[in-house]
Formats: sequence, C-alpha cells, structure tokens
Amino acid sequence: MSYSEYISSRTRSILRCISDLGCQPVVFAGAGLSKRYLGAPSWIELLDAICNLNPKIEHSLAYYRQKYGSLLDVGEELIPAFHSWAWEEGRSNFEVALFDPDTSQCDFLKYFVAKFLIDKLPDGFENLQPTDLVDEIDLLKGIRPHSVVTTNYDTLCERIFPDYKRIVGQKIIRSQGLSVGEIFKIHGCVSAPQEIVLTRSDYESWSNKKKYLSAKLLTYFLEHPVLIIG
Repeated sequence: MSYSEYISSRTRSILRCISDLGCQPVVFAGAGLSKRYLGAPSWIELLDAICNLNPKIEHSLAYYRQKYGSLLDVGEELIPAFHSWAWEEGRSNFEVALFDPDTSQCDFLKYFVAKFLIDKLPDGFENLQPTDLVDEIDLLKGIRPHSVVTTNYDTLCERIFPDYKRIVGQKIIRSQGLSVGEIFKIHGCVSAPQEIVLTRSDYESWSNKKKYLSAKLLTYFLEHPVLIIG
C-alpha cells in the first residue's frame, strides 16, 4: 500500500467512525503538534536550553542524563540550581511574587520554563513556513472537536481553537463536568507554571491523582472517537 492509499484508507475509517457514533471527536494533542507548528523544543531540548542559561548548573544535560537516567530525575536535580540562582545574580529573571517565603523551591524552575517557552515561541501563525502548514492549521480548526486533551505546556491548542475554554491541571479533577469546547491541559500550562509536571515529585503527585482523572476522561472517551495528533 502506498502512502497516498494509506491516507485514503485512514480517512475513510475516520469518517465512518464519526458517522457511526454521530458526534465530534476528542483530539489528543501531543508534543509533535507544537514542534511542527511552533518550533517548540522537545523535553530534552527544553531541559538542555534552560541548563545552558543558568550559570549555577555546573554540568551539561548529557552529564545529568547519564547520572540520573530519567528526565524526571534530572528535573528534580535542577530545582536547587534555579532556586539559588534566583536568590542571587539571576533575580531579574523571576517575578517578584516568587520571593514570598511560602513559595516552593520548585516554582522557580517551573516559572523559568514557562517564561522560556513564552519568550521563544511565536505569538501566531502569520510567518509560518512552508505555507502548507497554514493550510493544515485551517484544517485542524475545521475539525471543531468536542474537546481537546493535551500534555503540552504551550498555548498552541488555544490558538487553534480560541473559543474553547482552557482547564489546567488539578482544575480538571475539580471541574463539575466535561462540556463541549474545552481544552484539558493535564500536565500544566505556561499560564499556570506551578501546575507544570516536570520533575519526579510532580509526576508522583500527578500519578496519585491520575486514577481520578483517568476515570473521568475514560467515560468521556467511551462516548467519542479519539483522534491522536502529534
């Protein structure tokens, strides 16, 4: 089967599935979507970039990856370096509110990650190249999904679907229901850095609550086709 034949086959299957269920799909947006349309960094590229910007970090990311193995453990190791940098020569890189005594040390790392992504990624799609990518964005908008679920921190999904309501992190669990036109950001967002899942502690905390989130989303997925993108 050629690639064009594969596309035709999958397209027919998707249309048949949507027609049989009689409802719009739920879109699950992965990191590849942001990389394609925003030039967003991968997880490794993100950690490497912020390591290079912090003079308190003594070694390269490769060193930490070799020592700790898991990127979650690498993230945990970076917390003290960003905390101490913020309280010393790097203070101007962080908002004043973070220096409140009740602020968690890990919030400095998460804030810097969020700020880095906001500063690095484009605000819109006006300069998107090649122009075929603009057409793809328009096609994505045309899907009009029932809702969007994503682990991405950036705001690409909100830009593609500007009329949808963003729900971040633990607010998903506390929300009363799952409605049409919502974007569930299950690993946090640059708009709420403290909710970002980036370290071992973050993931363990998220995993403890994941069963409630999973149960909530599972009932949702049973009623709608799921389209995984990126």
